Amino acid sequence: MNLPIHTAESAPEEARKLLSGISSALGFVPNMIGGMANAPALLEGYTTLSGIFDKTSFSATERQVILLTTSRFVEQLHQSPARFARRRRL
Repeated sequence: MNLPIHTAESAPEEARKLLSGISSALGFVPNMIGGMANAPALLEGYTTLSGIFDKTSFSATERQVILLTTSRFVEQLHQSPARFARRRRL
C-alpha cells in the first residue's frame, strides 16, 4: 500500500492545521508525519502524545535517546520472524 506523503497544502482538511504548525516549527514536514496526515485522527494522536512526552522531566537529549532506542528495538522485533524463518530453512 502506498500512501501519499502530504504537505500542509495537500493534506485532508482535518490535518492541515497540524501539518502547518509542524512545518512552521521544523521548516518542513517529515515524511512520517506527512504519511500520517492520510488519517487525521492518527496524526492528532501522534502529535498529542509527542506533546505529552515533551512535558516529561527528561532532557531533550534523553528524549532523543529514548526514541532512537525504542525505534531500534521495534525494528529488531519486526526482523525477528524473518530471521527465524531463514534459520529454519537451513
